[in-house]
Amino acid sequence: SLFGDVTSSLVSGETTVYEHNFTLKNDNLHQSYSYDFDDGNKHVVYPLGVVSNINFDFLVKKWAKFSMEILAKAGETSTNTVGYAEENEFISREITMYLADDLAGLDTTSKENAITKIELSLNQNVEQKQVLSEITPTFAFNKQWSADCNIEAIYSNTDFMTLSKNGTFKAMRVKIEGVDTIGNSSKPTLIIDFAKVSFQSVSVDSPLDEIQNVTVAIKPHFSLTDGKIATAKLINLTQNY
Repeated sequence: SLFGDVTSSLVSGETTVYEHNFTLKNDNLHQSYSYDFDDGNKHVVYPLGVVSNINFDFLVKKWAKFSMEILAKAGETSTNTVGYAEENEFISREITMYLADDLAGLDTTSKENAITKIELSLNQNVEQKQVLSEITPTFAFNKQWSADCNIEAIYSNTDFMTLSKNGTFKAMRVKIEGVDTIGNSSKPTLIIDFAKVSFQSVSVDSPLDEIQNVTVAIKPHFSLTDGKIATAKLINLTQNY
């Protein structure tokens, strides 16, 4: 729903583990879903549901967190059978960030070692449209797709300041890889790649008698060279989406 296109395939050497590659579909009507909720007191389904935005929050010594906003029609009584699946929970030591000159370099570059916090937002700016003769939205259009990222790091050098001052663009990856094994030897994984990011502002926090931290605002852009702004890869036990 957020990206619009996905291709799924078995991971090599596995029989129950799948890799899903998400790419941004170049139209304004991404896939919608019906979201079913059963909490024991009420059982409701929300049709025409579209993910408007997803926000990730990664902080040292904390569980990885995410929240998302779903726009849908009003809820209706549901008789659907709700399924339950085991979840893989991630902690801060399973989260890494990478910077490289281009997307290809993300596979070989070393991780950024001093990162202590990542806030990442993916937004497709959904707008619901109602038409004459209807009392609920008929369409859910996605408009300008955008992303924003803010990080905090231990202030150990002036690299981010130099990147910001020089207006340097980089490719960026945020990777979450669990330690638990799924299938034969795979790990539950989410990788989000950005083809082109700029470093819009850098500030240093210098409290008395404390370790200095640097805060960086990072903005992903559409890359004409790569023809994309972002992609995502998910590895799990779900066969398709």
